Amino acid sequence: MKKKIPLLLILSGLSGSAWVSASETIAANKEEQQSIHGGVFDTTSDVLAGTNGNNQVLLKDSSGKVRVIGEGAVGSSNSALEKLTILVDRTPPVITFQWLNAMEQADEVIIGPKSEVNIAVNEAQLKQITIDDQILNVPGMTQRIKFNLAAKSLQVLAEDEFGNVSQSKLVLKPDFESPSITWDLTAPAIKKGGQWFAGKQADLVLSATDNVAMGTVHLNQQAVDWIDHPLSVNEGDELQVTDALGNVTTEKLAWQVDSMAPTVVVTVENEKQAATKRFSVRVNELIDLTTMDLGVGVKLQKYKGKSRKWLPLPKKFRFTSKGNYRIKVISEDQVGNTLETTLKFKVKR
Repeated sequence: MKKKIPLLLILSGLSGSAWVSASETIAANKEEQQSIHGGVFDTTSDVLAGTNGNNQVLLKDSSGKVRVIGEGAVGSSNSALEKLTILVDRTPPVITFQWLNAMEQADEVIIGPKSEVNIAVNEAQLKQITIDDQILNVPGMTQRIKFNLAAKSLQVLAEDEFGNVSQSKLVLKPDFESPSITWDLTAPAIKKGGQWFAGKQADLVLSATDNVAMGTVHLNQQAVDWIDHPLSVNEGDELQVTDALGNVTTEKLAWQVDSMAPTVVVTVENEKQAATKRFSVRVNELIDLTTMDLGVGVKLQKYKGKSRKWLPLPKKFRFTSKGNYRIKVISEDQVGNTLETTLKFKVKR
């Protein structure tokens, strides 16, 4: 496309074409002065020509004097003429919008707290920008706007040097609602009574939804891949979820940290004994020995008695003769808390 020159003309000895008025052929003589609709211009004077949209040409000389003429109106005392084709520019300027952190749809643009738009116009000036009822005076060809507040409409007015006007009006749909997030810990973490129990470190599965589109997830300010991938997290870490418009949800991860080791449970003749390391029982009384954990649960438990071999718990047994006996017990829960103790049994008849 041939670019329109801003119509700066020298009227002496012209031929060819220039962007001034609609495809009309007018005459310009070769004398030292030109007479256009009664106005006399020196041949050395620059003449700026444009249209006011009513089939009239606006001419302004270098001194600033303006004349309004009809298309093709020329006067001359010399019969030696050259032809000059003068063209009208009635094409309105083109306004373009370049959006950042926004969602462009067929009839509206969805904006959020980090949405920006760069407004530009070709071969013209931006005259006015209106956001809702707020009018911005923005002389120039470009303007950048940040939408840190909700807005429902954007209007732009532009005008070129020939008086052609363009106006664009966009419908805006503000979305300043933060994403919704939920998360669960994976085994060996467990949930009891609405409370998660886990070690200091755990694997987390994140679920996040948003009205428009999800953006990024940051763990302690570091971007992470979270879709179909559990996140390795620590209790107290900060999780930050951002949608495509810049809305942010921040949550500090918290759960009940299981730092307690398992405990020994001894039941004699179906009666649970108080937690201690010393027990008094009778010959042939049925003893049930095991360990338990109030947090994430027992992972392994073993005992070693007279055989001096580690054997699995739980264990039911009887002492068949009186005396003093020792049994060593070890137990570890799902997150590594460990119990190691020696139980002493005094057996009576």
